[in-house]
Amino acid sequence: MIQNHIITILVLCSFSLGVLGQGVDAVIDNTDSFTCYKTINFWIEGAVGDDFEVHYGDGVVESFDEQELEEKEYTYSDSGCYTFMLIAKSGGQTDTARYGFCIVDPEVDFNYTHNSNCITDKGYGVAFENTSTITPPDVMIPDDLYVWNFGDGSLYNGFEAEHDYTYPGRHKVTLELNVRGCNASATDIIEISTDTGLVEGIIAEESCPCNEYSLSAEGTADEYTWYIQNIDSGGEVELVGERVNYTFEYPGQRNVTLIGKDESTGCIYRRDRVIEVCPNDLISSRSNDQWVIGEGSVFDFTSGSLNISNNVSPMISYEAVASMSDHLTGELLFYTNGIKVYNRNHQVMLNGDSLKGNPITSSSQGCLIIPMPGNEDRYYIFTNSGFTNAGSPSTQGYHYAVVDMTLDNGLGGVLPTSKNTPVFTGPCSEAPFYRVMHESQSGVTRQLRTCSSNASYWYVIPACYDNFYAYLITESGIALPVESSFPRVDNFEICNTFGCSAFSRDGSLFAIAENTWCGYKANNVPTRIRIFDFDLNTGQLSNPKVIFAPTGTTWDIEFSPDNAIIYYSGDSNKLYQASIKELDMTKTRLIHNGAGFNNKGYTTIELAADGKIYIKANATDTFSVINNPNIYGIGCDFQPVGVDMGQTNTLYKGMQNFVPLNVIYRDSVVADFEIDSSACMASQITLHDNTNYLNAGDCSFYKGDYLWDFGDGMTSTEVDSVHHVYNEPGNYQVKLIVNANRSCASDTFEKEIVIAASSAYISGGDTLFVENGQIIGINIEGGHLYQWIDVEGLSCSNCPNPFVDIDESQWYKVVITDTVSNCTFEDSVFVQVGTELFIPNAFSPNSDGLQDEFRIIASGFKYWELTIYSRVGRRMYILNEQNNKWEGKINNRFARMGTYTYSFIGEDYEEEVLSKSGTITILK
Repeated sequence: MIQNHIITILVLCSFSLGVLGQGVDAVIDNTDSFTCYKTINFWIEGAVGDDFEVHYGDGVVESFDEQELEEKEYTYSDSGCYTFMLIAKSGGQTDTARYGFCIVDPEVDFNYTHNSNCITDKGYGVAFENTSTITPPDVMIPDDLYVWNFGDGSLYNGFEAEHDYTYPGRHKVTLELNVRGCNASATDIIEISTDTGLVEGIIAEESCPCNEYSLSAEGTADEYTWYIQNIDSGGEVELVGERVNYTFEYPGQRNVTLIGKDESTGCIYRRDRVIEVCPNDLISSRSNDQWVIGEGSVFDFTSGSLNISNNVSPMISYEAVASMSDHLTGELLFYTNGIKVYNRNHQVMLNGDSLKGNPITSSSQGCLIIPMPGNEDRYYIFTNSGFTNAGSPSTQGYHYAVVDMTLDNGLGGVLPTSKNTPVFTGPCSEAPFYRVMHESQSGVTRQLRTCSSNASYWYVIPACYDNFYAYLITESGIALPVESSFPRVDNFEICNTFGCSAFSRDGSLFAIAENTWCGYKANNVPTRIRIFDFDLNTGQLSNPKVIFAPTGTTWDIEFSPDNAIIYYSGDSNKLYQASIKELDMTKTRLIHNGAGFNNKGYTTIELAADGKIYIKANATDTFSVINNPNIYGIGCDFQPVGVDMGQTNTLYKGMQNFVPLNVIYRDSVVADFEIDSSACMASQITLHDNTNYLNAGDCSFYKGDYLWDFGDGMTSTEVDSVHHVYNEPGNYQVKLIVNANRSCASDTFEKEIVIAASSAYISGGDTLFVENGQIIGINIEGGHLYQWIDVEGLSCSNCPNPFVDIDESQWYKVVITDTVSNCTFEDSVFVQVGTELFIPNAFSPNSDGLQDEFRIIASGFKYWELTIYSRVGRRMYILNEQNNKWEGKINNRFARMGTYTYSFIGEDYEEEVLSKSGTITILK
């Protein structure tokens, strides 16, 4: 059998010669019948016979015996179609194998015509005509070897093509012919619908919460259509208009596309922009996903709707209840009744007993949980002792303890040294009664976008008649309180007051229910709700407004999610709704009078994670629900029996006391930087950050996210000043993008920097050659000041043209200063003494990264050449000073393992000629 490999096209072409004398015909595989190379290697293996003839198809015939039959290299003088023929002879018999192929010379070119004047709804049509020619002309190249690249990301295989462009601008079109052995291509630029100003740009204005966007079109189009990527619903939203509004539900990057259309011509133009949607809440509302209430029941909102489990917890609480869930997953972490703290397994937490709360008698908001700023594993539990059975306030006041969730193998524990730390215990020296305190407590997030992991909180307690104390809780701890005082201006009887307090969801309003308890006279005196403005920056309350409850006591308060409506309840068996804007009796609506609840009355009221408000009917196993709390009037959809526990349960007044966590302050940032005076190639440039943070409050110390774009393809996320080195001269646009700690606020600042070229250098190349004992000079072009790093053998250390007198080869490095541009440059030169020649005797081109290439060291020669020969003496490869590398391939095919010979010849600068020969072994 004879097998011929056309190396240049890497396709096996098989010839089969039968056993001589049996007359078997040749088998020819013509799957690869053309190439671009004129030099072809014919590999011949396993041929049987005494003598052979090779006919190359152009009239040249060669004869050889079996010992020479291995491979034949032949160069054809011109393109054309040829038949290679191998004839085997033995004992007067012959057998023949043939292979037909063509050597082609392609010239690729194309023309195109426009089918449209501009891009329309159907695109912009272009027809492409292939005008390529192939020599010889009768060779048929398969159409699928022609590849069209239309310059807009689209490819097509075929001889001719048509394409519809949907993007305007300049498109680089390439037609490539992938002929086996070589490629040929042609390129042209197509101008598609130049920018007419139909759509100039997109303006995206953010509001806070910053998932709300107002999008405006810039341009002169008659019609605008927006396509907004909305991964929340898994598709794309289409909106029409010059200005549109859109609210995203989740954070992340969104693609926005704007199409402008000219109605008279049908032409359209497109703009694209990526919008970074930031979180609506800095601390996820999932912290409020699970409530443990009453006597052992769990309200679970993690699925998006309410699921109830009864008889889960051993906790008993008359009023005081607070639970905390994981802010990312909604998993229950721990809960408390103000006396004991329970872990997620409903066991008393490590050190979690004997807090100074009051779950047994009366403590409307006897406990409250607030995350510890700067430490995701720790939480404050605030308690107050409420009232005794005698109707008098307890003498214990307000305290806190710290829960650390890393304790007890992740179940959490109360830090022993933190338990029952006093916050406020009185007395109130200005009060006629010794310890007159209200039993409620509230907390609100005061959180800036620049400090997403360093939230601060206001914790507010009412005490001492009309005095309120606001404690700022930060990463540094609990600050001294800010006091707000309000002298009495009405006849409201004050002794011991009770009721709940609440913040609006945006933190701007603080409300408190006030009922007097003067010797159990609660049902005989007026009750009221007061609403204050609250300053999130200072903690100061101001501008009190009063709503007097019509009858009976007022117990709890809750704001609607949009802060426009307030709801309040009480033992009067009634539930009310009032407009925040009006706050007068004419705008107060009675939602329900409590009928059907055996005069038990409404007590605790709380906004849940599902956006609904739940109201507890005292000492029953039912809950009322307000399904649409943002709607004033009957549209709020109040359901008297919205949740039926389905069991006999002595659930009292307590439900969930929770800090609203979605309060956001909008900060702003102005990016800015300066570039130092150094602007030289290969020198370190310093960019000084001058970014300003506005309205950052306590959090101005915390920087945002930085992205430096140096304009040369390199970036950095270093905060503050950065350093960079430019390796090429030119004008670069440097950009700084600052996102205020992954927040709404962001800004971009750009400035151009001009990098001067290296105007000073060592002339004569990287290497200078000298003979032993010869003294030469090193010449520097340009510069004004010079400092040589290594001066051994130099005639001076700071001159531009030192002389060199050395016996051994050595590197010299110089620092050159241009006093005009104030740039410094470095250059080096290697002084080679005499000649040096090293030729390896083996290498292994197997792509394992070790000795994959054959290289020689030939220093001190004016020119040199090394030729590698096959075992039969055929020249295989030539190395010289321009091409000093052999990867072990012949025409893209790896040579066989074995030993090859080489010859080296070179002439040094003294015109002495050196020749050398030897062997090279190819290993695998």
